[in-house]
Amino acid sequence: MSDTQTLTSTCTSAKLKNDKSNYWVPALYFMDPKNGQFEAVELSYMNVYYFFDSTTDHIMAFQPGHRMFVGNSSLRQPPATGGRSIIDIAEGDPQPIQWTCPRHNTRTELYSVLSDGMHGLGIQDPMNAGSGVGFPDKQCDGTASPLRADIHFPSCYDPRAGLRSYQNNMRYPTNGNCPRDWIHTPHLFYEVYWDTQKFSDRWIPGRGSQPFVLANGDSTGYSLHGDFISGWDPEALQQIIDNCDTGTSGMDMCHVPGGEVSDYSSSCTLQSPVQENMRGPMDNLPGDNPIHHWGI
Repeated sequence: MSDTQTLTSTCTSAKLKNDKSNYWVPALYFMDPKNGQFEAVELSYMNVYYFFDSTTDHIMAFQPGHRMFVGNSSLRQPPATGGRSIIDIAEGDPQPIQWTCPRHNTRTELYSVLSDGMHGLGIQDPMNAGSGVGFPDKQCDGTASPLRADIHFPSCYDPRAGLRSYQNNMRYPTNGNCPRDWIHTPHLFYEVYWDTQKFSDRWIPGRGSQPFVLANGDSTGYSLHGDFISGWDPEALQQIIDNCDTGTSGMDMCHVPGGEVSDYSSSCTLQSPVQENMRGPMDNLPGDNPIHHWGI
């Protein structure tokens, strides 16, 4: 997609009409334990948060076409940092991606304390009983359920790398600040909810395995990743950054120039460019992606 395609789009699914950005994560599938067939898991909804974190830097708006990527689509092993979320370099090597699983039964760990993340389930976040890395083997049936992906993007942009160099143009801040001559952008955070409860009666939880797999064939959950292409009007976003603080209410509550709410009657609806059964049941994942198991 070109930079001009985002800006000239005639519709948006975002709450604010000046945001025509692309927000992307891989699809999730249920692999039926009985017959091995795959069914798409509906994406219930997705929240995108724009955090203007405490910093001595001046936070600047994304420019049109700014690309970011976070995660590793080839990863099949747990991060060396374990299950904890780390999004500031001063606290250690960044670990910006987790799975969250709210449960009614919180008396047992989400992940077994004996799990090394290599044999059927992930590793517990020691700071959050409901989160960790890698897929859990529990039913996500609590408040604000079901299964949720949490993805934090870096907020320090290196202009020498360029807007399109999504693999090396960003890094996480150190003690809240960016390196000299870098640009501090908003901190994006994706919350992605999938309707996993639809399949709750078709598998048995708590046995060291689970039935969900990402579209790339990853059954571990470690390869979860996210993409972003900015389609913002930068002047509109800068107005919001400089003049709006709604706390937890959302940017649609910003009554400033650039913060106008979208007309949901003209929200984008896109047809798949691929003529293929993407929903299932089907014998193979789209693209015939093979299943990759734990530790491979």
